[in-house]
Amino acid sequence: MIKIIGNGLLARNMANLKTERDCLIICAGVSNSSETRAAEFQREIELVTAAIEQHKELRVVYFSTCSVNQAVYTPYIDHKRAMEKRVSSLAAEWCIYRLPQVVGVVNNSTLISHIVRSILQNNTLKIQLNAGRRLIDIDDVVRVCGRLLNANQGVNTVQNIAPYHAASVVQIVERIAFGLGKEPQYEGVDAGESYEVDIRSLIDFMGAEDVIFTEDYWCRVLDKYIPLLKSASALGAV
Repeated sequence: MIKIIGNGLLARNMANLKTERDCLIICAGVSNSSETRAAEFQREIELVTAAIEQHKELRVVYFSTCSVNQAVYTPYIDHKRAMEKRVSSLAAEWCIYRLPQVVGVVNNSTLISHIVRSILQNNTLKIQLNAGRRLIDIDDVVRVCGRLLNANQGVNTVQNIAPYHAASVVQIVERIAFGLGKEPQYEGVDAGESYEVDIRSLIDFMGAEDVIFTEDYWCRVLDKYIPLLKSASALGAV
């Protein structure tokens, strides 16, 4: 049995997960990395705690963030670290997957959908010139999770699911603008960082030849979703 908690991008796509493992997949909670409201953090704590207690027989899959590796801590990062500890203490069997910037067609605002919408509307973006992001296709998140779960790989450990190569936010903006046939308008700010993500165990498991480890993977992901996000934006869905 697979029980999915949530209704966002991860939850909708985890319905396509191919695994024989009985799992409680928690895709709900705080997704906005700029969130600071204690009430929102508390809501996730209560939701996750209740879900695990109601499904003690299931292996818990919880999605955290690779940004816990960055040097500057924020309320969001502190919360995600606390949630990792809570899940690992409550569940008998658990898999915590830290994800980078997940790209897909969304109903809410993410980094990529925000950039697409801003370029289409000829808005000027403010970009942190030192910021880098690893992008991963939601379809690859589902695929990799399925393989890890089926192989019982990394049970009761925290694992990073991320590509090898990061792209600067400037590169991302320019690639999206090119895909939209528009000139990007942005102001650069001397800020941001690009942090390391340890994916050695993932490379060993998936094989170095997997598509997510290729140098141009981030370009492929954007090229796949730019037209889809453009269409969604025209319909007012993002």
